[in-house]
Amino acid sequence: RRLRVIRPGLVFGPGEQGNFRRLYSALRRGYFAYVGRRTTVKGCIYVKDLVRCLEFLTHDSGSEMIYNAVFPEETTIEEICTTICQVFEMRRWVPTIPYRLALVGAGLFELVELLGVHSPVHRRRIQKLYFSTNLSAASLLRAGFRFDHGLKSSLEDWKRSSPAGGLA
Repeated sequence: RRLRVIRPGLVFGPGEQGNFRRLYSALRRGYFAYVGRRTTVKGCIYVKDLVRCLEFLTHDSGSEMIYNAVFPEETTIEEICTTICQVFEMRRWVPTIPYRLALVGAGLFELVELLGVHSPVHRRRIQKLYFSTNLSAASLLRAGFRFDHGLKSSLEDWKRSSPAGGLA
């Protein structure tokens, strides 16, 4: 018996209704801004590579126990936004809002929510956009795992599998 701990980063792909889908929608509508900086690193992985990774590790005989399931290269929020815009043929200028100002703004949206008006803007989401989740895939690479997709090819594959060229 052996134990493997797989720590996936931000998982995206067909069926995902979370961060990448929301980011795509915000970019499409022109409602997205970088929080504090454009260089925030987001450890992420395409769902198809994650499934392959899990299958690979069921047969791995290596000695390592903990694996971060993320792309091997650092991926910044700016690279993610730029690639989404390229793949989906959007021309967008994305502003950068100072971190503290974004937190204050999110607090105001939370107050409005107390009045019963739903808002997707929350301080926790602002923090998640500002702080990096920079994980290393080094243990996966040492074990011999090879990724089928990078960021752009993942988004292109997701687009091909979605109706009407959007994201589903």
